[in-house]
Amino acid sequence: MITRKDFEAISNWIKPASSVLDLGCGDGELLVHLKESRNITGYGIENDDAGILACVANGVNVIQSNLESGLKEVGDGAFDYVILSQTLQAMKRTEAVIDEMLRLKVDIEGLNRQRESALDVAGGVGQQDSLGRLLEAGADPLLAGRR
Repeated sequence: MITRKDFEAISNWIKPASSVLDLGCGDGELLVHLKESRNITGYGIENDDAGILACVANGVNVIQSNLESGLKEVGDGAFDYVILSQTLQAMKRTEAVIDEMLRLKVDIEGLNRQRESALDVAGGVGQQDSLGRLLEAGADPLLAGRR
């Protein structure tokens, strides 16, 4: 399994023994890496059949779901971290996906400010501007989680 260069950066943001949900997890490589490097408990969300099969082959817990339809089957605050890596650019409803990320992670100080900033993306003037707004508001573009 080849490790992407961003995996180490993401690993540094995750506290050991945390719970992690990876949205659009693909083959589950990131979750495997985090389990080995940070001893996390994790689940992936993937819509692609080949990705689901790869996750199972890699020993990753995975749920098949379309992110843009919401994640009603996952409870509020169920995870310490929710990761969206290399998936946001494929989303049509980015504000809804970010809102779901914030709902699923453990409630932390500043969540309301981040939620308002994420919902402000609904103005929808393009992903570059949306990412800029999230960064200005102090939100992390890859993670919604505690540090």
